[in-house]
Amino acid sequence: MSVGFAEPIFGRVVVARAATEDLRTEATLTINFFVNKRCSTDIQLVYKMDSSLYEPIIKQSTYGQMQVDNLDPLYVDGSLSANVGDKFIFLKLNLADKEIQKMKAARSVAFNIRHQQIAIFSLSGFNSAYSKAKELCSNFIL
Repeated sequence: MSVGFAEPIFGRVVVARAATEDLRTEATLTINFFVNKRCSTDIQLVYKMDSSLYEPIIKQSTYGQMQVDNLDPLYVDGSLSANVGDKFIFLKLNLADKEIQKMKAARSVAFNIRHQQIAIFSLSGFNSAYSKAKELCSNFIL
């Protein structure tokens, strides 16, 4: 799936997003393209929690593994964040462009992040969603 988020007044796209979900774990993998950063990417895993958070999580470092199809697992790291009352934890991943390229050509990707459930995402249609989101972003670069 790809979608664009626009400013409410002028309707200019601010960010374009490609996303896929793991319905079993209620996790979402998103790749965001920010117009104001010349379509640079931001990769996030979003985990739904069973209850609201009582303490904020502010850029807490974490790590885990990412496995694309049947290739060898790769070490990944990132930072968790969430606010008090949130039911979602956001994990900003530090992935190199080569890992993103592997995902575009793959059928599935699995993430095993410390203290989270293993999330497995189907990448069927991901390449198309990625391309559409990137194109949408590049159409609004000034």
